[in-house]
Amino acid sequence: MPEPILLYGGEKELESAMAVLAGHPDGFSPILVHATGDLAGRAREGEFSVAVILPGAITEHDRRIGAVTTLRREKFQGRLLFAGAFLTEKEAALAAGADFVFDARVWPLDLVVSKACRRPVVAVDHPYLRYLLAGEWAAVAPYSETLPASAPAVLLASVSSHVDPAFWDGLASFAAANPATRCLVVEDDDDPDTCAAVMACGVQPYVSLADRGLLHLHTMVRRILHEIWLGEMLASCARPHA
Repeated sequence: MPEPILLYGGEKELESAMAVLAGHPDGFSPILVHATGDLAGRAREGEFSVAVILPGAITEHDRRIGAVTTLRREKFQGRLLFAGAFLTEKEAALAAGADFVFDARVWPLDLVVSKACRRPVVAVDHPYLRYLLAGEWAAVAPYSETLPASAPAVLLASVSSHVDPAFWDGLASFAAANPATRCLVVEDDDDPDTCAAVMACGVQPYVSLADRGLLHLHTMVRRILHEIWLGEMLASCARPHA
């Protein structure tokens, strides 16, 4: 299914963007917005994967930064990309809430949008942890007693879901074999025997819900997901013409 994206800019910039995105193998379903007054309404109409504030003249600086502010005020859930050539406008866009800024003269728009649509995979065992990730920028992959065959970007393991000590030995081996995977252990059960096996496996970070709460865990996972997404964006777009 084509990725729904929101494009904001002048008529000339929108026409140019459409020409670049047309026929891209990933497929996109763009909604074009030219007037600032239409932006908030469009953002509320659907769940867009990505919004792009296209390049504009320096005289359009305040309006383009205002577009970022508007989308954040409307709690836009996708990734917000800002195309800018000058350091000052890039800094202003990030301060306003943009997820990623890029120079469209260097990084092709279709490449940036395609990479931005990729969601980090998060393997999750317990249903309440999957619910915690609802609406987050992630592809949630449920698992139970058997660890994922393919290493995800993030793996959450809840103590209450794994009473067999062998699971925690296996998690230690899994973490060692997949150092790029961020493994988080969630203590939601204080059974002494299980907790002893968990602590012995040495996988970190270890989050005790009784001490820190779900909000702390949610904030931590959200930060990790954003770091992973941003790192993949920078790595993928570093050499766009290679």
